[in-house]
Amino acid sequence: MSTHPPAPPIHVRPACKADIEATTAIINHYIQHTTANFAEHPVTLAQNIAAWETNTLGLGFPYLVAEREGEVLGYAKLSPFRSGTGGGYKITAELSLFVHPERHGEKIGTILLTELLRVVASPGDYATTFIGEARRGEGRIRNVISCMGVDPSAEGGGEALAGYYERFGFERVGRLRGIACKFGKTCVHQGRPGVVAS
Repeated sequence: MSTHPPAPPIHVRPACKADIEATTAIINHYIQHTTANFAEHPVTLAQNIAAWETNTLGLGFPYLVAEREGEVLGYAKLSPFRSGTGGGYKITAELSLFVHPERHGEKIGTILLTELLRVVASPGDYATTFIGEARRGEGRIRNVISCMGVDPSAEGGGEALAGYYERFGFERVGRLRGIACKFGKTCVHQGRPGVVAS
């Protein structure tokens, strides 16, 4: 029998401006140390605040954080696909899901992605702080795309993340080979559309 008290619960909520410093630190870890994000230079707090204001406050795309006792453990957000805010692409969004590097193995990504997909599938069940008015009705998100880099030199050929997303109903739909290079590695870029609303 464990003598350790249970860990405090993880709370998922809409991101607020005060969270962006923590989420910026999280994404910058992945930019600087991994091929999970192909940017080569860290993003600034000002850039991330501006993106939050445009995509979340302005366009209504959901941006969720997982926190425990005031610590931001990770985030999941949607952004306009191909930077398109209208036309035929308005029903599709691109996923970003990142967990604090010291919090892997705590199911934080699963908790975040599960809740994000619920918000998208049933926007009427959530307050507009979760998903804005623009993402309801005709602007409702019907497809979530997860584009990921696959490093063939990684364990399992870099396919572990692909299998993870498939558990949530995402489908493999294509590969662009050798379109990205970072840290001297040329990687495959693989798309994962997942239809979450009809």
